Amino acid sequence: MQAPLRSSGRRFSEYRRKLAEGREQRNSHNGDAIIPATSGPHDEKKKRHRSRPFLKLTRGILALLRGHRGALMLALMALSISTTLGLAPL
Repeated sequence: MQAPLRSSGRRFSEYRRKLAEGREQRNSHNGDAIIPATSGPHDEKKKRHRSRPFLKLTRGILALLRGHRGALMLALMALSISTTLGLAPL
């Protein structure tokens, strides 16, 4: 069975209640807040620099465009011509 939807007003009231509880805990512990430790999905992964050469990326893009290159070239040429005509003085 699905959980009933909660209105934003109820969620806000719950947020305010939790906020007040946190303040009470902080005051009862001489100003030290109790913050639960959270772990994200990326905590355990090593951070490493990723690098791909420009030509490899270009080849990958061209491979994705296979079958659409003609339409893309036509659109780019039409854009170039219209821009050139727009810049030309009358």
